[in-house]
Amino acid sequence: MPSRQASDYYSHSRRELLAYIPASPRTVLDVGCGCGAFGAELRKRYPECRLHGIEMNVEAAREASATYEKVHRGDAVCIVGELARAGASFDTVFLNDIVEHLTDPPALLNSVRRLLKRTGCLIASIPNVRFWPVLWDLLKHGNWRYTDAGVLDRQHLRFFTQRSIQELFTMNGYGVDRIHGINAVPLPWKLRILTSVFHKAFTDTQYPQFAVVARRIE
Repeated sequence: MPSRQASDYYSHSRRELLAYIPASPRTVLDVGCGCGAFGAELRKRYPECRLHGIEMNVEAAREASATYEKVHRGDAVCIVGELARAGASFDTVFLNDIVEHLTDPPALLNSVRRLLKRTGCLIASIPNVRFWPVLWDLLKHGNWRYTDAGVLDRQHLRFFTQRSIQELFTMNGYGVDRIHGINAVPLPWKLRILTSVFHKAFTDTQYPQFAVVARRIE
C-alpha cells in the first residue's frame, strides 16, 4: 500500500474530467496516473477500454497496477518518447495535472502527438495561476506562498493562464476543441463588480483549473 502522503496526493478520482471524453475510448494512456483512482472511474464507465498508465512514484504505480493493464514507471517525457518510438498508439491520452510539473512541457506534448491516433484526442487538466485567491494574496498581501497541493503546489515548475494554455497547445501542433474552467469557486463581490464593469474580464479567476480537449494537427 502507498504511504499516507502518496495516498493523499496521488488518489484524486477527477470524475469531472469524464465529461470531456468526446467518444467511447478504446485505448487510453493516463500520464501521471497516481494510485489509479481516475483509471478506476474510467473502468466503471468504459469497462472494455485498454488502459495504460505512467507514474513516477513507485508506491502509487504499484497500487495503480491493480486497475491498469500496464503501468510504466518512470519519467513521463522519457516513457512517452519510448512508446512513440516503439510505434504505440492511443485514441485518448490524459494529462491530468502533469504539464505544470515539467521543465519542458512542449517536449511531452510533441511526443504525445506522435502517440495519438489520427482521430484521437488529448484531454488535460492544468492549474490556473489567475485563480482569484492566488491573485488576492499576491496583490493585497504581497504573498506568493507555495503549498502542499493546489495552484501553488511546491512541486509545480510552470504556471499557466487560460491564454497561455491555448498558446501552449497551438504552438505544439494541436487544435484546441474545448478549454473550460472547472471546479469553480464563487467570486467575492468586489471581483463580481469588476467583472461586470470590465466585460467579464475576470470571469476566469473563479477557476482553479482548466480542462482542455485537443487534437493533433497533421
